[in-house]
Amino acid sequence: MLAKDNPINVPTSPSSALVDPRRPYAAIFPRTQNITERGSDGSSSYHGLQMKYSKRLAAGLQALVSYTWSKTIDNTNIVWPYDDTFNRGLGTGKAPDMPHVFVARYFYELPFGKGWKFLSDIPRAADFIIGGWQVNGITNVRSGTPLVVTLATSQLNTTTNNYANLTCSDVGLPKSVDRWFDTSCFVTPPQLAFGNSGKSHARGPGVVNFDLSLFKKFAIDEKRAIEFRSEFFNAFNNPHFANPNTSLGNANFGKITATVLTSREIQFGLKLAF
Repeated sequence: MLAKDNPINVPTSPSSALVDPRRPYAAIFPRTQNITERGSDGSSSYHGLQMKYSKRLAAGLQALVSYTWSKTIDNTNIVWPYDDTFNRGLGTGKAPDMPHVFVARYFYELPFGKGWKFLSDIPRAADFIIGGWQVNGITNVRSGTPLVVTLATSQLNTTTNNYANLTCSDVGLPKSVDRWFDTSCFVTPPQLAFGNSGKSHARGPGVVNFDLSLFKKFAIDEKRAIEFRSEFFNAFNNPHFANPNTSLGNANFGKITATVLTSREIQFGLKLAF
C-alpha cells in the first residue's frame, strides 16, 4: 500500500452547480477549499524479470550486461492521487514505467602490437602508433513511458483532471513525429463528464543510445606516457524524441516537438601521466 496525500474536499460528481457548494465539507468549513487526508489506500503492483551477465577481464575484454522486463500498475494519476476521489478506480492503469530496459557496459583492448595476438613483432616505432588502443562503450536501449490523454481545458467544473473519451480498442498506427498515435481515437467527452480513456493506451518513444570512446597510451619511457582519448556521445546520432503532446484540444495534439537527448557530440583530450 502506498501512503498518499488525498484531497477529500474536491467537489462531488460534476454538475452545473457552482464548485464550492458541492464540496463535501462546505457546510462545516465554508471558506475552506483544500482539505488533505493522508492514507494508505493507494496501491501499485510490480512484476519483473531481471537478468545480468558479467564477464571478467580476459583477452582484453570486460563487460557487464543487464536486462529488465517488467510491468507496473498503480491507481494514481498525473494531477491528484485520484481523478475522482469518489471513484478511485478511474486512475488505475500502467504506471510511468519502461517495460524493457537493456544496458551494456564494456571495454576492449584491441589485440594489436607488442604482447598481443596480432602484430606482436612489429618495430617499436610502429607499435607506438598501432599498439595500446582501447575501445569503451555504454549502450542503453529502453521502452517509452505510458501516455495519458487529457483535455486541454477541463469541462468538469470540479477542479480535477479531465480524461478524454476513448473510441477505439487500439490507438496504434505507423508512428511519425507528426502523429505518434491515432488521435482520431480520442474525443471530447460530454460536458461535465470525467471521460473514459483512463491511463496508458499508448507509449512514448523509446531510446537507443550508444556512447563510445577510443583511448590510446603513448609510452614515452618507463615512467611517462601520454593518453589520447576521443569520446562520442550518441555515437550513431540516433534521434531521441520526447513524448508527444497528449492534450486534446492543443494544436500539437499527438505531435512530438522536442528531443530528450542531444545529437552526436565528439570531444578529444590529452593527458600526461608521469
